[in-house]
Amino acid sequence: MYETEAGERLTLFVRSGADQGETAFRFARNGDEGAFYWVDRNFGYALVGTIEREPLLRAARAVFVAFSE
Repeated sequence: MYETEAGERLTLFVRSGADQGETAFRFARNGDEGAFYWVDRNFGYALVGTIEREPLLRAARAVFVAFSE
C-alpha cells in the first residue's frame, strides 16, 4: 500500500494460481475507489486506488512493466 500526503491510496493485490488468460486491463469502480485488474503468467493483479482513472491506469501499466521484466 502507498499513501500520498494528501491521503490518496494505492494498494496492489497479487494472487498466484490465477487462470491463464489474455493480459488485458479491466476497470471497475465502487464509490470513490477504482481498480484496474489483469492476469499475467499465472498471477492475478489488482491495483486499487482513490485516484482518478487515468493516473490509476498509468500506475497499473508501470506495475505491469515492473513485473514483466
